[in-house]
Amino acid sequence: MDYSQNLTIPSVSNTPSQWYFCFLFSVSCFGIYYENDGVQTNYIYDESTSGKGSDQINSMLAHFIETKLGPAGKTKLTVYADNCSGQNKNNYVIKFLLTLVYMGVFEHVDYKFFVKDHTKNSCDRGFGHIRKNMATAECWTMAHVIEAVNAAASNSVTVHVPRGSELFKSYKSVLTELVQEGPGF
Repeated sequence: MDYSQNLTIPSVSNTPSQWYFCFLFSVSCFGIYYENDGVQTNYIYDESTSGKGSDQINSMLAHFIETKLGPAGKTKLTVYADNCSGQNKNNYVIKFLLTLVYMGVFEHVDYKFFVKDHTKNSCDRGFGHIRKNMATAECWTMAHVIEAVNAAASNSVTVHVPRGSELFKSYKSVLTELVQEGPGF
């Protein structure tokens, strides 16, 4: 799982230079690559919907687990993430994964980080397809971006998180209460 570099609206090959500095709307893309079936799920949302913190990561991970892993009856989870201390390598993400084990959602969770300077993971391949497709696409609206991300690869699923969606939840206070501070936290 990882965040892509931000996408922007508009995203056209011949963007007039004055527009580039006056009117860029940021779009976040968070990818979860599921090795078991070789499919990447890309969560797409714009800057007015939410940020890129641990609550957002936990919310998208919870959605993925509820919609993909839970119905498949998976009992073990291995997550590979880069060493980004502000996002993936965050106490609240670790507490969320611990809580999944405590609650019996999984019997076992492995959370693995890449060695420094070796941060290319499976999501990056999917993000490369998205970047390549976005370079030739005319994206003036969020709908255009979603369409371009959908068309980037046949082995990906796009989940649009619109403004006002209830997908993003606040986990910090609950996780702080459930997982008491101990060594390493």
